Amino acid sequence: MPDSIGQVWLSQAASDLEAAETLWNGGKIKPTLYCQAIAKYQQSVEKSVKAVALDMRSAKMQLRGIGPDDYQRHPASAFVTAFVRGPSARKYPLLPGQLCKFFDQKRRGLIKALDSLVPKKSDSRNTEYPYRLPGGTLQAPAHPTSFSLKQDVEPFRQLAHEVVDFAKKIIGVIARGPK
Repeated sequence: MPDSIGQVWLSQAASDLEAAETLWNGGKIKPTLYCQAIAKYQQSVEKSVKAVALDMRSAKMQLRGIGPDDYQRHPASAFVTAFVRGPSARKYPLLPGQLCKFFDQKRRGLIKALDSLVPKKSDSRNTEYPYRLPGGTLQAPAHPTSFSLKQDVEPFRQLAHEVVDFAKKIIGVIARGPK
């Protein structure tokens, strides 16, 4: 049986997580690489969340506020909001509760914080392009003071591992079919 679309997305999420872990280097990551690791953690979270949403859609579950064309445009936090609102999952009655319990307020806050670091057209702090500090100074994301190991890298690393693992479980439930 071929992989589901969610399984394909999840395999890329796992690859992104592996790349981030290579940068992490057993906790010996260089401060100039914090931005690179965070970018990969963000990608692994986003792809894992979308993998779950795509397999839910394939199983005919509806996510409020998410249309078929939104998978490329919306950040992970938009999908998490739809998960918490409660998908229509008649064939999988336990799934809405599992999604809501896993994506608690703390995890939703971390996902939103990660989403805010995706580069946009503004000069706000991000993981890829130079941005302006208060006062107007231009700073590269790779500058050693752009990100903190304790406040940024470690919490995002833990989140990425948790979300990828959770996505594997949920996609497995969906793959087995309704009971």
